[in-house]
Amino acid sequence: MWVDITTALACALIGTYFGTFFLAKREENKVKKVRAIAIRALEIIKVYAKYNGTYNKACQELNTKLNIAEKRAVIVALHKVGLPIQTPVNTPFDIKNIQLNNDVIDKDFLDDAKNQIDHGYCDHLFYEDPDKYFSENLRIETLRSLARRFIENTLAHSTYKKDEEMIYYPESWLTSYSWGEKKAIWVFKSQVTSNMYFHKDGTPNKDKLDELKAEVSTGLWDNYLFWAQETYDNLMQGSNLTNRFLQMAVPQQNTNHQDTKTDEIK
Repeated sequence: MWVDITTALACALIGTYFGTFFLAKREENKVKKVRAIAIRALEIIKVYAKYNGTYNKACQELNTKLNIAEKRAVIVALHKVGLPIQTPVNTPFDIKNIQLNNDVIDKDFLDDAKNQIDHGYCDHLFYEDPDKYFSENLRIETLRSLARRFIENTLAHSTYKKDEEMIYYPESWLTSYSWGEKKAIWVFKSQVTSNMYFHKDGTPNKDKLDELKAEVSTGLWDNYLFWAQETYDNLMQGSNLTNRFLQMAVPQQNTNHQDTKTDEIK
């Protein structure tokens, strides 16, 4: 009886061990294959570095030599290690036609990216959904692009009247934006409507505006770009109402205080 039990336990342990071993081995082989795909993509681009070529020159070959399934498996990982993949602002992300920017190819970067992938540092990034990933980035870039356009086309052509403490935008500025763009830019517009971006004579301060554009590009204004107009307006109305109540309450408190003193004198 004990022999049977011992044999059964041994078989179960051996089966579990080898089952786990083979599953781990299969997963390891799968990951190695995906690493090889990512490295192959970098090698395709690296060929163009010999002639000081730009990344966009390699797009056609990259899209031809990697099928859609292969690109889906590695494209997010490649983007996160620094491959300059472009997501056009006005069109949805297209896995069939990966676009790279026109920067000169950096061979050292490609070697470093290959080393990271080869050592498994990017394994957790494989198979991340590229449509969701690039769509989220697309929204961010769309809003940032809109904010930069507002700075360049509207704020940079506005005037500050010091005696009135008012900023005057160009007369036709509203026609430059769609209804959706106006709503998207509303909170950002409200926050940057400040005399700090103008010289003392009321003309726009180019250095300050360039600094503002750089802040937009690095994401410092993302919270305001994601803030819905209705939520912001409701918050500001509530804040203004509170301030009015406080302003009304202060004179009343002073009156009560004076009345108390008068009663004491009497």
